[in-house]
Amino acid sequence: MTSASRAGRRLLAAVLLGGVATTVAACAHPAGRLAAARTSVVQRSVTPWGGVSSSADHARVAALTAMRTLHSYAFSSTARLGSGRTTVQGRALLPTNLTYTIATTATRTEVTRLGNVAYARSRSGPWKKLTRPAPANPPLHSLLAALTAARAVAIDSGGQQLTATLNGHDAAVAGLVTNGNVIGPVSVGFRLDAHHHVTVFTLTATLSASGHGLPLSERTDYSAFNAAAPITAP
Repeated sequence: MTSASRAGRRLLAAVLLGGVATTVAACAHPAGRLAAARTSVVQRSVTPWGGVSSSADHARVAALTAMRTLHSYAFSSTARLGSGRTTVQGRALLPTNLTYTIATTATRTEVTRLGNVAYARSRSGPWKKLTRPAPANPPLHSLLAALTAARAVAIDSGGQQLTATLNGHDAAVAGLVTNGNVIGPVSVGFRLDAHHHVTVFTLTATLSASGHGLPLSERTDYSAFNAAAPITAP
């Protein structure tokens, strides 16, 4: 494996899927401390949007309102960086209950968070209560930050697909990439349902790893809006 491939796998573990892995990796993944540090900046202000059409602006505001008022949801994410692939599946009951499975080609970890209490297990091993879990942040933080900071927003004729770009700084503040590792703009997309929920979030970018440019693609599907199943301690 080349140094670029190894670096790409490390980046992929730390840079996941429109807000999911900034919470996910912080709980149990080896790259969690890096992800948690990045997530801590999500709550800072991001660059205000500008230059959008009235229809796109209206759709963006409606999506922000719909997603901010959720009580629960399910999510399924896939990220690819170079030859690496990571998936995350789970559900969230706001404000702080979260359960998910994060998997790569070599690892599989399950995590359940109930407030400040977190449990984790690798593959089908025993559950362990984490003694010092990282602070939890709802997976929607990065999605909302991306919607807020998106530039050059456009909407399709059906009013269901928003496309936009983020600069590297705003993408890093949103927790979507590591600050300084993105090359050029970040392209994002938001698929909306009839109630203005974001059902699909997509991202494409090029990241720098060991002097090489690696393509990053991410997709997160959101569902079960305000209808996710309860989360209990394992």
